[in-house]
Amino acid sequence: MSYQSQPSGFEYPFEGKKRFYTPDFLVEYVDLTKEYFEVKPSVRAVESEFVQKFNAIKVAVKQQQTSISLITERQIHIQPRLDNAKLLYRYADIQQLNPLQCEIVSFLRRQRLNKISAKVLAIKLNYSQGDVNSNVCCGLMNLYT
Repeated sequence: MSYQSQPSGFEYPFEGKKRFYTPDFLVEYVDLTKEYFEVKPSVRAVESEFVQKFNAIKVAVKQQQTSISLITERQIHIQPRLDNAKLLYRYADIQQLNPLQCEIVSFLRRQRLNKISAKVLAIKLNYSQGDVNSNVCCGLMNLYT
């Protein structure tokens, strides 16, 4: 998966004129599908003019065989998602897995668990919960960036 802030923009028709639009960011998923994201305050996102323009943009994006999603502060500020995103951001510059992260990944693959807490993972691997927490965060950032 990769992402790009302020990717190349494109033209779209609106009210009989060609307009230019640059999304806030673009995400390319592992399966190579792409999705644009626009971030707006919720009060702006419901304004009639914005809704009309955004609908025209959605049509143009669909013709590119891509999709676009609107994100407001109401979605961003959902807990625990916001705190998790802040936590993961701290580890965004880590480039490769260390031995403990490899051990965690290997354990999870062997167990084929859908869900496990960091506390249980620490007990199973005989590490402190702090070590497991920080290494899981680092590992997640490495896997998804």
